[in-house]
Amino acid sequence: MDIRFKPTLQVIAYSRAARGILYTFDLERLKWQFMSRSKTRFDDYVQQMEEKVFDNVENAFQHVTAVSRSKNERCLEVKPKVTKQLAGVAMTLALEVKNWYQCHRHILRASNLYLRRKLIWFSFGIIDRFKTAQNFVQDEKLDIFERFHLACKYYFESDLKMLWENMSVDNKAKIKERVPDRSLEIHLRVLQRNGTIDWDQLSLTERTGHFFTDNCMGLRYYFPKLKGRIIKSRCIDVATSCIGIHHFDLYSCLSGMEMYEINYILGRLKSSNVFVIFNTFLHWPLQNMFLNFAINFMPYIGPDVFHDLIQIMLFEKIEIGWQDSQYIDLLKSLCMRMPAKYVDHIKKDTKNYSVLKRVLKNPRPFNLEEYRRYIDNYRR
Repeated sequence: MDIRFKPTLQVIAYSRAARGILYTFDLERLKWQFMSRSKTRFDDYVQQMEEKVFDNVENAFQHVTAVSRSKNERCLEVKPKVTKQLAGVAMTLALEVKNWYQCHRHILRASNLYLRRKLIWFSFGIIDRFKTAQNFVQDEKLDIFERFHLACKYYFESDLKMLWENMSVDNKAKIKERVPDRSLEIHLRVLQRNGTIDWDQLSLTERTGHFFTDNCMGLRYYFPKLKGRIIKSRCIDVATSCIGIHHFDLYSCLSGMEMYEINYILGRLKSSNVFVIFNTFLHWPLQNMFLNFAINFMPYIGPDVFHDLIQIMLFEKIEIGWQDSQYIDLLKSLCMRMPAKYVDHIKKDTKNYSVLKRVLKNPRPFNLEEYRRYIDNYRR
């Protein structure tokens, strides 16, 4: 199976338009405020996004007034779907900003990070964390300790060398106290001997240490350099246990592996970690790959993993109201392809199974508010 992500023109178009919508908001407030309150707050953002999207779509379709009425009507029919999904992608990009900030706020402590000009995006709506980190590391106005810490986390070896050479003796003495983790220890050892990281040696010595726990940010950089399937398996094991791990970083590790390597790793992980792997493909923009990945690696979706995937789709994706993908269709397709014994396992949880049945049998169009009321009633 080829699991390399190839963004479609539609994904790129949605991402570009959604970023334009997102940048009409104050990113400095959004980075700490978004999704910080209740479901109602989420809905407020959805409404704002949809209003902005609707205005843009209205302008885009104004040219059809001179076209035949039948064509005009067909265009008008597509607008609600376009509006909702574009708003959904914009919401996803807002969450991407929030998650980026949560991951980096212990390093970059300024209240105003000038994200509007500092963030670098992939064409498919994911922050390019490496290029964004380089923007901060190369900003001479920033605190040198913050720049050094960030360069350590992302393994910018040339930047580290430059910062180290320009650092005062006193700052060098303080740096370990200010940035105490395993990545710093490794980099300091390399800097002091003016060498480079020996990845062959590191692959042998770091199997049981804190290297992976302290180094989730640099995962995409160093994972391909690790030697041997045991150390790679250990790396994925730790990464899937890390709360702040980014789904695209995990995907990037998997995409560079052969099928037999992925099978080896999945076979060694606990079910909770296996769930994290499959859940990776329920995030933008990888959702179109979810079903194929689930089918190809179905032997590793045990009853517990299946249960957790159902839970995520029912109570996070659908109930909260994420519209960046067709989660109801994904849920139906997954249930159709899984062994009957897995669905029987869900039936043991009578309340959740009743919610699942409601979604599977729900006629179109899906009524979100009615669905939420139903869930609220059975939770009482």
